[in-house]
Amino acid sequence: MVTQHTKDMVNPEFIDAVVKYTSQKESKSATNVSCILGYLCDNFDGLPVEAKQIREHHWKPYVEKLFNRKILKGAEKSFTGLLELNNFEANGKNVSRDYEEYVLLSGDFDERVFLSENAEVEIGTPLKMNQLEVDVTSRRNFEVWHLQSLLARLKSVPSEGLVAIFKECKANLQEDIEKRVNELGEQFSVKYTQ
Repeated sequence: MVTQHTKDMVNPEFIDAVVKYTSQKESKSATNVSCILGYLCDNFDGLPVEAKQIREHHWKPYVEKLFNRKILKGAEKSFTGLLELNNFEANGKNVSRDYEEYVLLSGDFDERVFLSENAEVEIGTPLKMNQLEVDVTSRRNFEVWHLQSLLARLKSVPSEGLVAIFKECKANLQEDIEKRVNELGEQFSVKYTQ
């Protein structure tokens, strides 16, 4: 990613060192310097080939995907303009929203909670299990919620495969099973409402 005024984003002495380094290595003018990977790898024990491979095969395709999904604004071909003032805020919000959606869908842990200034207070420390007191009502409510979440994605009728298995049996098992399920459902409702 590049911006027109890179010197405003990074320490000018660092940029001057990158320009000097790149000019010597690749005989480019200071205006054409857009990648600092070589400088960073050589001066901070990095592997340039691996860094460039990650950039080309992982980073660029992912950024292209974000452009295709209209999450990022800027010049798609050159990856410029992403950090320009008119795109920066929208890009930041869109990437953050996309990441939150990913975390929610994957059920993964959001590491950003550790970045807060009050992370130590907000996150706290884990409690010992013997300190947790759960009353009967809370436990029942949790169990009902858990049961509902398990059943929410299921249909209330037997699948075609199960019906085919029932048809292969000599006795009519489907009616017996449906009767038993209804009885258990009524028992559950009676016990739950007590």
